[in-house]
Amino acid sequence: MEPIEGRNALEQGLHILEHYNDPELVAAYRAYMQRLEELVGREYLDTYALVYQRHRRQLYQENVAATITPAEQAVRDKVDADPQVHTLYDERSGRLFRVAQDAGIRNWQNRHHRASGSNA
Repeated sequence: MEPIEGRNALEQGLHILEHYNDPELVAAYRAYMQRLEELVGREYLDTYALVYQRHRRQLYQENVAATITPAEQAVRDKVDADPQVHTLYDERSGRLFRVAQDAGIRNWQNRHHRASGSNA
């Protein structure tokens, strides 16, 4: 993921999440970002995002042969060893799931409302 307009990959993610107008989601993501920055430094946030994305693709076997550089390994190990970042990740992910679930319910209700021809 290449930074856009001077933002690192995590800031880009925050920008996207801000469109959901969910202050709890944004706060959870900011806390997660801040902890990552404390752990690895701002200059390595894109490295962490790259390693994270690569790991996710490997889980789904989209990119099995990817190698990791020593610098990427150091960043990954530092983040993996921190229990606080895992807690913040779980909070962010849980909130994101609830937002997506709420959006899915609203979409279903809107479709059901249109399909029934109701004007209420």
